[in-house]
Amino acid sequence: MATPTITPMQTPFPDKGQSQAAFDYNVDGLMNLFDSLTTELPVTIDWMQDRVNEVAATAIGGDLPDITGQATNMIRLNAAGNAAEFRTPAQVVQDLGSGTAGRAVFAAETPEDGRTALGVATVIDEDDMASESETRPPSQQSVKAYADGESSFGTSGYHKLPSGLIVQWGQQSVASDGTQAVSWPITFPTSVFQAFACLGSAFDTTGDAGCAIYNITTSGATVRIGAGGGTFAVRYFAVGR
Repeated sequence: MATPTITPMQTPFPDKGQSQAAFDYNVDGLMNLFDSLTTELPVTIDWMQDRVNEVAATAIGGDLPDITGQATNMIRLNAAGNAAEFRTPAQVVQDLGSGTAGRAVFAAETPEDGRTALGVATVIDEDDMASESETRPPSQQSVKAYADGESSFGTSGYHKLPSGLIVQWGQQSVASDGTQAVSWPITFPTSVFQAFACLGSAFDTTGDAGCAIYNITTSGATVRIGAGGGTFAVRYFAVGR
């Protein structure tokens, strides 16, 4: 497309105090100028668009090599910095340098190999976190299992916390003014810190209604009630580790 041309103005701008004839002449000259600009405007816009397209084409794709058959290769800027070129995986490994972590990661065929190349230890998958590793990351499943702890829920049950603390609870029927041995749902591995018991059913408010828990061991305890008039439910709770 030809470079647009603009017809120069042939007459000066009108001045104040001109005669009507001179004023009309100058106005006609200005209108002719505007007419010439109007006819050239589309040409000018097209010319500017062509120049922009040329610059964009050169910047984006003018120097790109043919991509035919290059699906498995990688593209990079050449050493001169003025054109793009393709490199095969083997060449990329060579570019990264022999013996470097980057080369090893790129050449790794599995995520595990990549972590090893970076010096990142394998993931731990142990629910109790017994290894207490300072370098190996745990799996999400292990973290959830460790945080959830071991539990058994019901009228009698227990819950083990990650810290080793264990809470246990249960219920036992005891005859009027009687004594009954109870066993914890599981045995405390080390010790029992505290145990509590209370009556779990209504009793005569005018009579004795005592309830005690004693002979506490890691496997159980003894409960005793002082209420009379039937069989009573005794509820107990113990904390230990």
